[in-house]
Amino acid sequence: MSAPPESPARVVVHVLSGCPHCWRATTLLDRRGVDYEIVSGDGVPGFRRRLRELTGGSTVPQIVIGERPIGGADQLARLNRLGVLEALLAGSPFPVVRVRQRRWARPQTRWVAEARDASGRRVAHATAADDSSARAALEMLADGPRELAA
Repeated sequence: MSAPPESPARVVVHVLSGCPHCWRATTLLDRRGVDYEIVSGDGVPGFRRRLRELTGGSTVPQIVIGERPIGGADQLARLNRLGVLEALLAGSPFPVVRVRQRRWARPQTRWVAEARDASGRRVAHATAADDSSARAALEMLADGPRELAA
């Protein structure tokens, strides 16, 4: 298991009590070792209106990393799965590159390098027979991406 990411970016989770999606989001952050602040909307008049003004969404949870509203538990899980959450928490520059091995047809194995922006969208993609070639091909496509350990 890797060490918890250092989190210079402030993480704020807007929640309501009894919300299963809020629990899922905070559990993911706990598993990753991320420090976060919880803002509860229980009994607060105009909570959803204020939440929409702050984040653009009125459903809970609404998660803000640094100054960037990222959405709810599904978006948080997606960014974590894509390897972008760690970079967001660290305040790293984008795009972020992840290189992984992928099995295609029998016995052939290919290496896939992907560059993703802060929202998790793939902005560049390259495949090759080895990891260094995939990384080099991606470097030519994307303008100087930063590498993130797989």
